[in-house]
Amino acid sequence: MPENFFVPTGQVKNGRIFITGTDAAHIRNVLRMGTGDTFSVIDGHSNQYQVVIEKMEHEKIVCRIAKCWKKQNEQSRETVLVQAIPKGSKMDFIIEKATELGVSRIVPVITERTIHRPKVLPERWKRLAKQASQQCGRTDLPEVSEITAFRDLLAEINSGDLVLVAWEGEEKSGLAKAVSSCPGAKKIWIIIGPEGGFSQDEICRAKSAGAVTVSMGKRILRAETAGMAALAIIQIGQETAGRK
Repeated sequence: MPENFFVPTGQVKNGRIFITGTDAAHIRNVLRMGTGDTFSVIDGHSNQYQVVIEKMEHEKIVCRIAKCWKKQNEQSRETVLVQAIPKGSKMDFIIEKATELGVSRIVPVITERTIHRPKVLPERWKRLAKQASQQCGRTDLPEVSEITAFRDLLAEINSGDLVLVAWEGEEKSGLAKAVSSCPGAKKIWIIIGPEGGFSQDEICRAKSAGAVTVSMGKRILRAETAGMAALAIIQIGQETAGRK
């Protein structure tokens, strides 16, 4: 059976699913599928469908839902990666690997020391997240937010969230310990700075908003490595907690 295809919930109607755009072209031209063929579709909210192609139209493929079930293989609590945009194409790597590691949302931010400052969010990042989700067998799609300023991002923080800022100046609190000490937090934010790190003013602002600074270990990690290491630690912590 070919890979899963993601569709918005609006394309699931009255026992039918409508495949459009590049996915329809891929099914038609690459997979060479036709009427009567079956494949799997996911709506991004853990609903999975086995569908049968009923009709191949010019701009869409009409499929009948043969089977529907809820697939639960994602993390038990929401994880948000806030990433200062790095130089070059490193954000592509971050989007792909963060998706594979189960992140719920990715927020690209501009900080005082951010060098690369794109004015609009490339649709490329959303496509990469979708492709990575399909490749790794996820049942949901991570949200890729609009680019925002770091100071504006801090206004989103809620009192019940666990907000962690990876900072080379932190000498006492480690990431794993900070995560394990707050098992009741339903949302974890991990905030990663740019190549030049956060300014002291940004760290003070983050702490005032309720964030906790954490160490990523004795070595200073690259911007594109720090987030992946943090997400892996969080994922391992959640899986370990789930087995207890």
